[in-house]
Amino acid sequence: LNMATHTQPELFWRAFVDGSQVGAIIGKGGQHIELIRNATGAGVRVDSTSQAATARQGGAQRAPTAKDRGLTIWGEKAKCLEAFRLVLAKLSAVQMTVPPTQLPG
Repeated sequence: LNMATHTQPELFWRAFVDGSQVGAIIGKGGQHIELIRNATGAGVRVDSTSQAATARQGGAQRAPTAKDRGLTIWGEKAKCLEAFRLVLAKLSAVQMTVPPTQLPG
């Protein structure tokens, strides 16, 4: 990254999403994730199931399970924050299926 050519620092954000909610982010034929990418200019990727099952994050309060899918957002800070906001809006429209006993806290 050449900071002289960028006005904002790069951001790389990774999270795990319950497999039952991934469809809300991706959309039919990838239409939702493509809309998020085009609207924000940020990179947005949802991993395949097999990738998420092997990606363990140290210190996580709830380790990813085989059902979880990795979500990665990267790019300029403002673009990533807008992509994150749009992802959260999509997720807020679906009901969580993780039992409350498994949630961090």
